[in-house]
Amino acid sequence: MRRLVAILAVTLAAAACAGDETEPAPGLDELTVTADAGFEIVAVRSGLDGPTQLTIDPASGRWLVAELAGEENDATGRVRSLSPIDAGDVTVLIEGLDKPTGVTVADSALWIMERNRLSVAPLADDARSAGSAEVRLDDLPFNGRSQGTLRTTGDGSVMFNTSGRLSAGAVVPGSGELRVLGPDGTEQVVATGFKHAYATVELSDGRVVVAEVGDGRFDGEVPPDELVVLLPGADHGWPDCIGDNVAVRERDATEARCAEVPGSLALFEPGATPTSIAVAPWDDTELLVALWVSGELVGVSVDDGSTRTLITGLSGPQDLTVDGSDVLLVEHRRDRVLRLAPTG
Repeated sequence: MRRLVAILAVTLAAAACAGDETEPAPGLDELTVTADAGFEIVAVRSGLDGPTQLTIDPASGRWLVAELAGEENDATGRVRSLSPIDAGDVTVLIEGLDKPTGVTVADSALWIMERNRLSVAPLADDARSAGSAEVRLDDLPFNGRSQGTLRTTGDGSVMFNTSGRLSAGAVVPGSGELRVLGPDGTEQVVATGFKHAYATVELSDGRVVVAEVGDGRFDGEVPPDELVVLLPGADHGWPDCIGDNVAVRERDATEARCAEVPGSLALFEPGATPTSIAVAPWDDTELLVALWVSGELVGVSVDDGSTRTLITGLSGPQDLTVDGSDVLLVEHRRDRVLRLAPTG
């Protein structure tokens, strides 16, 4: 079974097999869009094979899509280059990848996050081919599941996370961190104390918002998922503090300890699994958040964290990518890309 973000023990139906890229996308009758969402949905590409992250190459405008291309643990993943206009114009850039969940372009090179390693490959100017991938960081600490997405920062660094893991009650060294790998190859820890900082986005004022995916049980309960505004250099609390700075009694955490860590911008139901965040190009005060397990797209106010439902009925909404005034939404379990186009 293809199961990318199995944060809870949730059994998911198997995804459909990939089809011909030239086939028309499936209908949208299964989706419900809130009346005041402010956008319409168009299915623009089908026939993918377990897509995870989509990035737009800034030089060529082509879509670079990481795919599982098989079962989650088959190590048959790949990155393909797609024309945004011609569905038949598709090339394989890299294949034989082990659970690729992140892809980005930095300094004209293709960066790929796999199960527990970060690789880079030279990318042709037209993004229709790539050279052999070189592993830059290997044996990264992780919690046994997918490592998360990649994002290129304004200075050309690549931001990624090492998912949090406990051993005998202690945090495994190096896990639960947000890091950047700079253009000069220098690796830095940006912040710590995350269970799984699966995705990040930068706001117009330079602040960074992190999607934190909870897991396990603390004081007998599964913690909520959340969005949190990154405080560089800070410990963000996990595993002593969960949700909105709630102290975990079984870890002897105190309210005073948890009052010192950054609070939540927004909370989601346990297991909702936020896998991507984007700033709505039609309203920079609203974040769009893909909730993988609950199959929703929600809007979150940057100002006060209030949340509204925008789409229900999605099947593994995996990634959000801003494309001009629109947003591309990768639907993992339906193997397609949807376009959200503003109606206002």
